[in-house]
Amino acid sequence: LNAACRIETNIQMEGEVAVKVAVRARPMSKTELLLGSQEITELKENGASIRDPNPYSSTPSFSFQFDHVYPADVPQAQVYDDLGATILDKAFQGYNGTIFAYGQTGTGKTHCIMGNTEDPGIIPRMNKDLFERIKRLS
Repeated sequence: LNAACRIETNIQMEGEVAVKVAVRARPMSKTELLLGSQEITELKENGASIRDPNPYSSTPSFSFQFDHVYPADVPQAQVYDDLGATILDKAFQGYNGTIFAYGQTGTGKTHCIMGNTEDPGIIPRMNKDLFERIKRLS
């Protein structure tokens, strides 16, 4: 998606693979706002649509389905609770898990995965949760 970061999680359980795909929108940048750019994505409960910004275009909108759809203002904690915590739960049950983010440059991959000091992303939250769980089990 033009204004979003895609996050995929993969958990392998007893020969089966469970893949979840999430999309997280980002707010328009200052440059986009200054240029008068239009929002071309529409987020829905389990999907997103992209439309051609040209008002005279006959190109139809393109729609995509996702397991999770996050607007730009969703807290990092919600993304972690939905995606990262599940992987950690399964890891403690002995299963392998993977998480990765991909998308265009500037779409928020680093923000989703790492976050910042005030609002940590998935990986710092997962690390904190991991060591807290180990401590509780010790």
